[in-house]
Amino acid sequence: MHTPQKPFYKIASVVSLLALGCGTAIEPTDAEEGLDAELADLSDASAVTYKYEVTALEPDQVVNGTTLFAEQINEDNSRIVEVNMLGEVQWSYEVTKTNFEQPMVFDVELTPDNTILFVTMNGIYEVNRDGKTIWEHKNESATHDVDRLENGNTIYAVGWAERGSAQVVEVNTAGETVWSWDGMNAFSDAEFAEVSDEGWMHVNGVQRLDNGNTLVTVRNFQAVVEIDADGEVLDGFYFDSGSEGQLPGDREVVGSNVHDAEYLDGGSYLAVTRRPARAVVVTPGASEVDWAWPAEGINALARPLEANRVGVENTLIADERRIIEVNAAGQVVWQLEATSTTLVDRSFRKVQRIAEDGTIYGH
Repeated sequence: MHTPQKPFYKIASVVSLLALGCGTAIEPTDAEEGLDAELADLSDASAVTYKYEVTALEPDQVVNGTTLFAEQINEDNSRIVEVNMLGEVQWSYEVTKTNFEQPMVFDVELTPDNTILFVTMNGIYEVNRDGKTIWEHKNESATHDVDRLENGNTIYAVGWAERGSAQVVEVNTAGETVWSWDGMNAFSDAEFAEVSDEGWMHVNGVQRLDNGNTLVTVRNFQAVVEIDADGEVLDGFYFDSGSEGQLPGDREVVGSNVHDAEYLDGGSYLAVTRRPARAVVVTPGASEVDWAWPAEGINALARPLEANRVGVENTLIADERRIIEVNAAGQVVWQLEATSTTLVDRSFRKVQRIAEDGTIYGH
């Protein structure tokens, strides 16, 4: 079972501000001509004022709070941003080649200490609200997903690890490995051994559960598995990729490139897939989905990277240039879109909702 975190703080309401890495702020202008003139003078893409527009809002159906997300701007620039329900920026942090060698942010999360933990292509970093780095773990293999555990340790995915190497790693505050999983015993069939696509497993999601087990999302095997401390698979769900050479497992639900599954109360999993691009809730052993969004051909997702359960039954989805909150009936109750007059390719990667009572939804 996974219980949403409750940090020991209250979020301050900050005037809409886009903070740059140097601490300078640029106030957005409403006039299109003024913005174009401003952008024309900026040669550094990381110094551009990026806007966010709320294009759907049902106030009585959303889980009110702020939304924290990682935004990939281009290969040289990322941003970590927190907005309120109106899309007004409450806090932001620039991740550029100026301050990070590899600035792509794969995952971001708020810790119970009101610090921001994130992973790039050359390590894991923790910054405070002033933008000061207070902890780091340099590891170029760390990718895709990172979580701070209740014991103070940090667990992360190693997405591009080759067969025989650790696919999931847990380190203590000193950066020492205290637990890892290579999956060799769990996936010893010959069909698995021959897989290779951006690594062997391409793990893109990891979550430590309240019972001490770990939920691991394995993209290349189209699988979500729960493993114990010894690395044995106790349960899981295997998607049918719809391609030839199907891997072993009971596979009846179509979905490829499964991403970043989350354990829900009751033992089901919430995840996103591609082909079809949707968010799904599945239960181990079931032959069909418990819930899926969107319905076929309606409000189609482009390239979903994560879905998190928010409140009792809402779902928050990161999908390229927009973040969507839908209710159990499939109605869009909140939608945030990236807007700018630049040609940079902006993409939302990971997302959390911090509710008004301090509960953190998402991992």
